[in-house]
Amino acid sequence: MSLPVLVVEDCEAVGLVLERLLANIDEDITVHIARNSADARQFLKSGNSFCAIFLDNDLGPNEEGAGMQLLEEVRETGSDVPVIWISGSEFPKKCCDYGVTQMCKPFCPDDVAKTVAQVIGVVV
Repeated sequence: MSLPVLVVEDCEAVGLVLERLLANIDEDITVHIARNSADARQFLKSGNSFCAIFLDNDLGPNEEGAGMQLLEEVRETGSDVPVIWISGSEFPKKCCDYGVTQMCKPFCPDDVAKTVAQVIGVVV
C-alpha cells in the first residue's frame, strides 16, 4: 500500500530530514518534496492523491506566508487531506478552522512519528 506524502519546505536540510524520518516510520511512505509554492501547486495539480501534506508557512524570502495561501487553495478544492503545519512561528488561528495539525520547529523524530501515527494512522 502506497502512502504518498507531500512536504512543502524551502529549507533543503529540513526537507531531507523529514524525508528520512518518514521513510523510517513506514516503508510504504513515499515523500515528494516541493521547495516553493510553484512546485507545490504542480504536485497538487498533477493528480497525485496525498495521504498528508507537511506545510511550512514561509517558503523563502519572496514567499512569506505562502503556506497559508496554499492551505486555503487546498481547502477551496474541497480536499480534506490532513495538513501538518511545520513552522517555528506562531500557529495561525485560521489553521484551526481548517483542521490543521501543528508540529513546531525544531522537531524531533518522536514528534514526527507521533504526528504521522495520529494523522495517517500508521503504527509506529
